[in-house]
Amino acid sequence: MYDQIIPLTKKNMPPPHLEYQPIDHSITQIRVLTIHPGSSDDPILCSLTRHSLQHENDYEALSYTWGDPARNYLISIGAASLPVTKSAHDALRHLRLKDRDRRIWIDAICINQDDNTERNHQVEYMGQIFKGASRVLAWLGPAGPGTDEAFELIRAVSARSPMKPALDVWRAIEPLTALMNRPFWSRTWILQEVICPKKRLLSDVGTSGKTGRHGLLPALWLWGRSLKTS
Repeated sequence: MYDQIIPLTKKNMPPPHLEYQPIDHSITQIRVLTIHPGSSDDPILCSLTRHSLQHENDYEALSYTWGDPARNYLISIGAASLPVTKSAHDALRHLRLKDRDRRIWIDAICINQDDNTERNHQVEYMGQIFKGASRVLAWLGPAGPGTDEAFELIRAVSARSPMKPALDVWRAIEPLTALMNRPFWSRTWILQEVICPKKRLLSDVGTSGKTGRHGLLPALWLWGRSLKTS
């Protein structure tokens, strides 16, 4: 039996791949991604706009690990589609809000990865991009065993507040150490993205379902580096 051949029509035609509009390096221009609202299982719908770093912009900058470089996941940008990595796809799904747009800068999407000239120019702006962000978001990846306890310990230490009676500190140490052993902490760019912004930014550190707001990232980075080199 032969497979049924379904003719392509406007209704079932796959969306065209995104064609990036050129950016103007003379005015230090970047692209900013707007993630449109949606629930966890909805397709990821976005739009991409261009802005000059010479002007005030309201966006958050994402610090994360690329992981597997294969771009096997599709997101929609306007009427076009763009293949992205699993790590980027997971981060966008986690960061998407249910009731309003969210504007972020993410290198894998806001930079045309197939244009080496553009990539080289944009890399020079990295420091400005993270310094100009309203907040830095650090995506550590999907949750693991004990993630809740690890983040509860981080929040308690960051706020210098008494530990909750239900929090077993010693049980939280092991998952916290596992969290700090993730590849995120060995990235060279983390110094520029998270630790060196001109403003003291609170960072969202997410793991699938958990988000923590705290100012401990420099200390955590040093601990993560020590674990990597020990």
